[in-house]
Amino acid sequence: MFKQIGNIQIRISINKVTKVKGYNNNLPDGKFFPVWDFDNIPLKEVAENLLKVQGRYKLPLIRIVVSSPNHYHAICFKSMGWSECISILFNTDGLDKMFLSLAMARGYATLRITSRKSNGFTPHTVIWLHSKQYIKDDSDTIQKLIKGVMYDTRAK
Repeated sequence: MFKQIGNIQIRISINKVTKVKGYNNNLPDGKFFPVWDFDNIPLKEVAENLLKVQGRYKLPLIRIVVSSPNHYHAICFKSMGWSECISILFNTDGLDKMFLSLAMARGYATLRITSRKSNGFTPHTVIWLHSKQYIKDDSDTIQKLIKGVMYDTRAK
């Protein structure tokens, strides 16, 4: 349901939600690391799209995680400014548009690491995309700094 007043739209919806755990991509030093969310895109296409931005932006290792059947998340432990991070996301083909919109509106992205359903499915890494040239990542530092967050998301 929504109401439009001039060029302003007000939307109200009722959704069943569930608590999940995730990680925000913002770091205490004001930097960010890129994370991606792909929905209903074949794994091969996800990998190809990420390889393009990996080469273009000289990114180190990218891990692709299956978050649920035919849904993928990806993470790259490379610390950078917000404008570079959002530029990478914006230039990634196939990225979930709602994920990008929320990241732009909030000023950070959140990547879910637990299942939405209590069906026993556990998200897990399926592909490691290694950089063609050796580029050191910031994984040791970032993994010490990131903290898990609990949040509500729409139940499936």
